[in-house]
Amino acid sequence: MSTFVTVGNATQPFTRLFKLVADVLDQITLPLVIQYGHNEALGIDGALEERFLEPARFQSCIRESSIVITHGGVGSIVSCLLAEKKPIVVPRRFDHGEHVDDHQYELAGKLAEMGLISIAEDEMSLRHSLEQSRSAPRIHQGNSRLKHLVSGRLEEYAKT
Repeated sequence: MSTFVTVGNATQPFTRLFKLVADVLDQITLPLVIQYGHNEALGIDGALEERFLEPARFQSCIRESSIVITHGGVGSIVSCLLAEKKPIVVPRRFDHGEHVDDHQYELAGKLAEMGLISIAEDEMSLRHSLEQSRSAPRIHQGNSRLKHLVSGRLEEYAKT
């Protein structure tokens, strides 16, 4: 059991996600791997912190982790879903200066409605999502069905 945290490669800072992770360290399953991107490393004792990951390493971290906490980027979310993981998503927000618009927030809302992800935007919701992840960390659907569902829903969402 382990936890993987990823912020993707957007150039805007995402300190809010790191503050949330720091606030719930007592609930984080170790070992902890953090991909911190264009941010400063957190310096958490015992955590493996890497600025960026090669694609194979990124996929491996998702597969091997019992809990994934990610930004709301579609690539990271879909990677989790294809690995049959239900990620905890902290979407980047425009009003916090974390992205150019609120597309991550909008996408996360739609995927949460479908039951494919959990959204965490504050300490309380992250703690709740972590607790839920311990009882149901995986999505119990076959990859082919999930690929069809996700691609169809994303195409539908893109048309709106």
